[in-house]
Parts: sequence; C-alpha cells; structure tokens
Amino acid sequence: MKVCVFVFATAALTAFPAAAAIAPQSAAGVATDALMQQCTSELTKDSAANIVSACSAVLEGKDLEEAEKNAALSRRGAANALLEKFDTAATDFAEVLRTDPGDFFAVGGLAAAQESLGRLGDAETGYLDMAHRAEDYARKLMYRLDCSGGTYPDVLARDALPELKAGSLDAHLYVGAIYLAHGHYDAAATEFERALALAPNDVRALTYRGVARRRAGDNDRAVADFAAAVQQKSDFLPARCERAQIMQQLERWDDAIADYDWFIAHFPKEAGAYNQRGLANLWAGRGPLARKDFDKAIALDPEFADAYYNRGRVHLDADENQAAIADYDMAIKLDPDSSYAFNNRGNAYRNLKNIDQAMADYTEAIRLDPENRIALYNRGRIYNDLEKYDLALADLDAALKLKPDYLAALTERANTELALNHAARALEDGERALALDHDSLPALSICARAHFDLKQYDKTIEYADQVLRQAPGNGSALGIKAEAYMRLKQYDRALAAFDVYIKAFPKEADGYDSRGRTHYLRGEYDLALKDYGQAIGLDRNSAWIYVDRGWTYVRMKQLSRAESDFDRAVELAPKNAAILLTRAQFYADQGRYDKAVADNDLALAIKPDDVAVLNSSCWNRAGWNKELDKALADCERAIALVPDSPALLDSRAFVHFRMGRLADALKEYDAVVALAPTQAPSWYVRGIVKLRMGDSAGGSADIAKAKSLDPAVGDEFTRMGVGP
Repeated sequence: MKVCVFVFATAALTAFPAAAAIAPQSAAGVATDALMQQCTSELTKDSAANIVSACSAVLEGKDLEEAEKNAALSRRGAANALLEKFDTAATDFAEVLRTDPGDFFAVGGLAAAQESLGRLGDAETGYLDMAHRAEDYARKLMYRLDCSGGTYPDVLARDALPELKAGSLDAHLYVGAIYLAHGHYDAAATEFERALALAPNDVRALTYRGVARRRAGDNDRAVADFAAAVQQKSDFLPARCERAQIMQQLERWDDAIADYDWFIAHFPKEAGAYNQRGLANLWAGRGPLARKDFDKAIALDPEFADAYYNRGRVHLDADENQAAIADYDMAIKLDPDSSYAFNNRGNAYRNLKNIDQAMADYTEAIRLDPENRIALYNRGRIYNDLEKYDLALADLDAALKLKPDYLAALTERANTELALNHAARALEDGERALALDHDSLPALSICARAHFDLKQYDKTIEYADQVLRQAPGNGSALGIKAEAYMRLKQYDRALAAFDVYIKAFPKEADGYDSRGRTHYLRGEYDLALKDYGQAIGLDRNSAWIYVDRGWTYVRMKQLSRAESDFDRAVELAPKNAAILLTRAQFYADQGRYDKAVADNDLALAIKPDDVAVLNSSCWNRAGWNKELDKALADCERAIALVPDSPALLDSRAFVHFRMGRLADALKEYDAVVALAPTQAPSWYVRGIVKLRMGDSAGGSADIAKAKSLDPAVGDEFTRMGVGP
C-alpha cells in the first residue's frame, strides 16, 4: 500500500507552540501541559505511536479550548497516517474540519489519508480545497521535474491555483502532479489522461503522463508520450530532458545523446547538459567523448562535483588511477558526504595496490551510507585479498541483504566460502548467480570448484565443460577438469586433459606438476619425475612441487632424495602447516617419531586449533610412545572441534592403549568401529586390546577382520613396536 502523509501539515504541527496554547495553573494543568509537549514533539516513524498515546491522553482531558483540541487531533491524525492507520487519521482530520472548516492543515491531511485509502474522488476535492486556501502549501505537494542539473517550472503557474475548478484541465494537472509525487502512478496517469481528453495536445499533460508511465515501468508508452510532447513543442525542455533520461535508462545511447545535443545547441552554457551527455557517452563506451563533455562541464562550472566524479570514472576505465584520484579528491572536497566518490577513489587506490588507503576509503563510504552495497562489496573483496574471510563474509552478506540479486557479490561470497572450505554454501551462491545469468563464467567456475571440493567429480566436469564452451582457453576450467578425471581414476582422460592444458599454458608449472601426479598414481614414476623436473624448471619456489616429487622418491625407495625435497619444501614455506605435516608424515612412516613430533610442534605454533594438525600431533606422539599426556590433550582439543570424527576418536583410543588404559581404549574402539566399520586400523588395535584383556577369540576375530579390510594393516604398528 502506498502511504501519503501530508508532510507539510505534519511539519507545521511539529512546531506547534504548546506553551502558548495552554497556561496551566494547577497540578492537573501541569500534567496536561507535559502531555501536550509530548503530543507536539518531533514526529518520526519511531515516535508516532507515543505521540498518538500522548495526544489521546490530552483529548481525554476536560475544559480543552477548541484550538487545543484541534491541535491535538491534527497531531494525532498526522501520527496515525505515519503509522498507516489511515481510517483513524481521516476521522481525526474530519473532526477538526467539523469545527474549523478553514484549517488547511486538516484539509490537506484528510486529502492525503483519503488518497492512501483509494478514495480518490474525496482526495481530489480536498486537494482542490487546499489549492484555494493555501496555494503555497498546495504547490509544495506537486511533483517537480528535475533534469540535467536544472529544476523546471511547476506544471501550473502560481496564479492558477486559487482559480482551479473541479474537472478543468488545470485541476487534473494539479491533482495528477500530487499523485505522481506520492507514487500513485496509475492514479496520476489517469488524471493526465483526463487532462488530455480536454486538451489532446497539451505538452504538460503529455510529459507528466510520460513521467508517470516511466515510474510505473511502462517505458514504451512513456517514450511515446515524450516524443508526442516534443513534436507538439520542440523547445519544451522538460519533455526533451525526460526523453533523454529514459533513453539512457533503456541504453539507447545515440537517442539520448541526440536530445542532449539539441539541449546544448540551444543552451551552450548549461553545464548539467554536458555532464548528462558525458554520462551517455561513458555508458556507450566512448570514453574520449565523455571526457570532453566532463571537461566542458567543469570549465562552465568549476564547482560541479558530479562532473569531477564522472570524469574520475573515465580515468578509472582508462586505468589512469592517479588522474582518477585527483578528480575524486576534488569531488570529495566539493561534496564531502559523497559516499560513492569515496568508493570510487578506493577503487583507484586498490588498482595502485595501496590497500590501506583503499580500505580507508571504502570504510568511509560505508560510514557515510551504510546501504552503499557497492562499497560493502568492494571492502569484502579487500578482506578476501587479505584472507580475512569472516570480515569479508560480513560485508558481502550486508551487500546481498540490500540487493539479493547482486551478481558480483554472490560470486565473491561464493569464493569466500570456498576459501573457508564451505563448498556447499559456495555451490548455493553459485547456483543463485546462474539463475540470474546462466552464462556467468565466474558462477560456472565456482560451481565446478564447489562440486570438486564436494567430491562430485562428474558434476565438476559438466560445469567445466560449460565454461570451456564459452572460453575454450580458460585455464582454471581446463585444470579442474583434468583434476576431476584424476580423482575419478580415469587416468587416460586426465593425462589427455593435462596435455591440453600444458599446450595452452606451456610456461605454467602447475600443469606439469598435476600431470606428474597423474603419472605417480599410475605408478609411472620415471614419467612423474620428468614432469616434476619440468615444473621445477619453471618455478623453483613452489613448495608443493617438491612435496609431490618427494613422495615419488618415497615410492622409488630413494629416501634421501625424498627427504631433501621435503626439507626444500619446508625451507620455501616454513609457515605452511600443511607442508610441515607432510614432512612429519614422512618421518613417522620411517619410524622417526622424534622428528615427526618436532614438525608437529612447529605446525601447532602456526595453527593451534587446526584439527588436522592436532590429530597428527596426537597420533605421532602415541606412535613415539612419549609425551602421552600432550598427545591426549591434543586429541581432546580436536574432538571438541569435531566431536564425531572416527579418525579423531581412533587416535584418542590409541593414546589410551599406549597409556595402558585398556578399558577406555576398548570402549573408544567400540564407538569407532560402529561409526566407521571399514576403518581397518581400529579393528586391528581393538583386537590387540582384547587379546591383552584375555579375550582371545574376540581379539583374533578383530585382527582377522582388520586384515580382510587391509592386508598390510599391521605394518605401521610393527614400526611402533605394537603387535598381537
């Protein structure tokens, strides 16, 4: 429902001088005076309910003078209108008019309430009465055209209002302009049609009906109205300007520019026209022409903040970031409250890698306008760059709350979710983005990556193929498609896909590295080493390539070379906990638990609450059979983070076993095999626990079960000195 509040009456009532209206002499009078002050306090959406209560209490008092009563009624009526209680508001205003028919505030308030209730005939009568009684206030109710930097005369001349007659051309124009101002576009268009029935070629009625249709989204008929107005009177500026603006809205840039050309030819000193034509040229991709227009606008009006802002956009598009900053500096100097100027200057600083200043500008833009979704999006991108993902999510969530179909924010939030390993949430955002634009490459790429992280490799390939149909050389799609084939153990297809990737990107190390891993999985270790060598030749500082080659050397039993590669990986990435865990695993596999635990401690210093790090520390200490209290503490911390993980519960069970707490270990292993009945090591150690507790049959059965799942299950435990 549209809400029409007679704002001018409301403003006047806000300033009602309560003390002058009432001169209390008693305690009761003092109380009444306090209520009247509340009744006539500042009216806002938040205060409206309290004002209704206070005014109602005043009206319940005795011996009120008529002026006091009417003031409270009008005030309560205005507050009820703000609360969208239009029937009640209409009743209050009507009661005022019953005793004082000349109260034009009540006349206007009643008309606005009737309009909101759809009683347009009664509203029209009230607005006409308002025009006769108080033309200055009536004039303020009407919609005013504001275009190209200039405000045009009202639809009616000043001296026309007191003489308005119901059903006349001017009356329909007047009432239609009020409905237009209130957002009742269909009712406004109807009034302008009635005007045109009386004067079919009236350019005012044609133009204003076009405005009403444009606001209602009926663009084709709006364009026709503006064209008809221009045909009737080629120099009718409002029609020219409104037509130019709707042409911009419809991205009919040449048509918009033609109208601005006419405007500039007739009014060559109008800076606003150059600014508007510059915008049309900018949006049409004609940067040099746009720059000339903005230059001219600034030459005509050196304090035209919008022209500096818009010229800054031209500089941004041309990657002229310092020039853009200079223009935005000027725009901000002239209009320090311009949220969008701060946002765009932030973009220029971001392009120059001045992240601190970019962040400061985005933050100021948001402070000035908390609903600036573009600034929220841009700051979210900065937080993503800084790997501050929780802060990025907060900003992107806020941007999407303001505009749920904000495509760029959806894809950026999806990337944040991927970075946080929230693949399902990322996929949800990616699919929402595709619902908005089914050809969006970022959204298709996100869906491919999310399905990959969810181990849905067939879907990964499906989305990657959609990307490649649009962009055959897209590196991320080629790479993830090949990786998906590798995870599906379709190694021939994976190798073929990596061959395509390497042919497209022969200088990229990751293609050779990934193809090397595929050869490794096929047991083709010499071919894997050849690819790793190629990768290292292209990028000697990629730690993970050395990790991959290190595991290949392990399979080839060249352990000294493997160790050298793991050492090199740690040297290149000493703060990477995952790489430290990799070397720890290598040491543990060799039974060198002291070194494995040392790497665990380094990883814990980097990521003290990482579940994988905690589990590795717990397991390797148990394998070492030392620092078991520390091992148990690390397991407890990990389980607190992920309570039902069979792997974590298995590690804690093994610690209990090492500590000689066989009953606790057995209880834990019972829970593990119930959760993960194919987890061979759990069956194996439970069998050993049962044997040590005297359950020979049960222990032997569990060990047999473990070996049926993994014949080599006992090898790792043998290295630890653990066996039946």
